[in-house]
Amino acid sequence: MAYQVFISFKRNALDGSGKTRDYELAADLHKTLKARGIETFFSEKDLSTSKFRDEIDTALEEARILVVVGTSRAHLESENVKYEWRAFHEDMLNGIKPNGQIYTYLEGMPQTHLPLALRHYQSFLSNQKELLVHFIMENLGIQDVPSHPQPTQDTTAKPAPQPAPQPVSYPSPVSYSTRPIQNISQPVSQPAARKSVQSTPLIVTVAVVLVIAMVSGIWAISHSNDDSTESVKSLSELGSVSVGDHFTFGNYPQGEDGEEQPIEWRVLAVESGKALVISEKLLDYVPYNREYTDVTWETCTLRTWMNNGFLNNAFNSDEQAKLVTITNQNPNNPTYGTEGGNATQDRIFALSIDEAKKYFSSDSDRKAYTTDYTHKKEYDHDDRSEWWWLRSPGRSSNYAAVVFGSGNVDQNGSYVNLNNVAVRPAFWLNL
Repeated sequence: MAYQVFISFKRNALDGSGKTRDYELAADLHKTLKARGIETFFSEKDLSTSKFRDEIDTALEEARILVVVGTSRAHLESENVKYEWRAFHEDMLNGIKPNGQIYTYLEGMPQTHLPLALRHYQSFLSNQKELLVHFIMENLGIQDVPSHPQPTQDTTAKPAPQPAPQPVSYPSPVSYSTRPIQNISQPVSQPAARKSVQSTPLIVTVAVVLVIAMVSGIWAISHSNDDSTESVKSLSELGSVSVGDHFTFGNYPQGEDGEEQPIEWRVLAVESGKALVISEKLLDYVPYNREYTDVTWETCTLRTWMNNGFLNNAFNSDEQAKLVTITNQNPNNPTYGTEGGNATQDRIFALSIDEAKKYFSSDSDRKAYTTDYTHKKEYDHDDRSEWWWLRSPGRSSNYAAVVFGSGNVDQNGSYVNLNNVAVRPAFWLNL
């Protein structure tokens, strides 16, 4: 059985209170599509563990249409849901799914709140289910014949002649370019506010408090995990180096308009006069490999980018002289056994699965955030955390392991040609 439609949705509530409204909408849509004879992937199981990722990937590869069900941006950006829609989206962009289509099926959120990659696909409100089904069937080349209830006939009298059937006219789906989706969780109309001179000071006070809170919140989000490199010493100023230290070294575009700024590095290990360091922030979005094909760290284009393009852009000749050329072992994937390939000589590299686990104390410690420059590309979460590449292979040789936005190491990995996984370069530095 090959799936025609894949329904992506957040199954369990973020607060652990049970199944989501997204699940209810997805289950109802699945029931409707099944009744029309459309093979649809909808899972009752919790697919959050790697045990079920093979099943997800197979269904994603088979499906021609992806329906993303959402009632909030947080649900759409949860790790598994985001993995599904952006993998499908990238396959469409890269020509792997030339006839692919994505629809969003929303309730309680405006289309303007969708992640950028989903914002320009056709969207449908939850009260437009039949319209969505019509578009799905039309895309699949299946004739959509809506059923109409037949009038009750009086058997004692001759039935009145029925008019000839007329073509069914469907309303247009929501299109951001013409009419953004309204937040249907709000009433259609609000009663006029009661005017009161005495209430004015209270209103002004509340408004001021809200503005301050909003500005503070925006500042907190834009500066989360951001101590600013201005307060971090340069390597030459630091003197001795210990595990956990931060320092600046080299420059790379990090400002919103691409202006170069000193790169902040974190010390992961100190051994025999050398220090292993990794960028504190996610410096760019670069695919593990430009083409969707079987690769290893030795042959991937990310390795070339790190040891040529990034090396030469980020460091001057004196700084490059401090970088140690080391021999990296590239072990097989510990879960799937995918071959890691030959050992490599690297000056700059991505961490392996083992190293990502060894040098960080927890998922939260491993979590990383984008720079203003990277964030402007609009792939990352609202708090600016994002996935970043490891050099280890994933479940197969056309997958590479990643660290999720939450900081969790994912040995299953992602398609090697994804453009929206970030990079966090590492290297050994002569002290």
